[in-house]
Amino acid sequence: WFGVHVASVLFAYASFALACVIGITYVLLFKEIKAKHLGVFYARLPSLETLDKMNARAVTVGWIFLTLGVAVGGIWVSGADATDPRVQAMSIQDPKIFTALVCWAVYSFELYAQRAIGWRGRRAAWLSAFGFALVLLNFLPVSYFLTESHNF
Repeated sequence: WFGVHVASVLFAYASFALACVIGITYVLLFKEIKAKHLGVFYARLPSLETLDKMNARAVTVGWIFLTLGVAVGGIWVSGADATDPRVQAMSIQDPKIFTALVCWAVYSFELYAQRAIGWRGRRAAWLSAFGFALVLLNFLPVSYFLTESHNF
């Protein structure tokens, strides 16, 4: 279970990284079109509509794998050695777990906003960038300095 947990979360983070890059690309292309200065980005990139669809797909794939990773992590911890202090420290109060759940909530909101509210384009692009900033926060400083249970 542990291997599936790690692989699915890493795949989710990779999908979110892709969504962030696509989102930033969308914003840059949008600004170029709005300024009516069609240059490097306009000539080499797909349309805004295509970038928006790519962003939505990357977020959806990442959300599915993050959901799987969180669920499998819960299954794994329920069967793990309860005498291990790292396993005992795993709870919602662990900064790594809490930040991962906040990331899941942000991307859940992005999917909801895209489908129910109609947030597309720049709003979705900025949400992707914000969500990936949380992923980086979770992946780097929280993982190395703040958590006691995710030091494997």
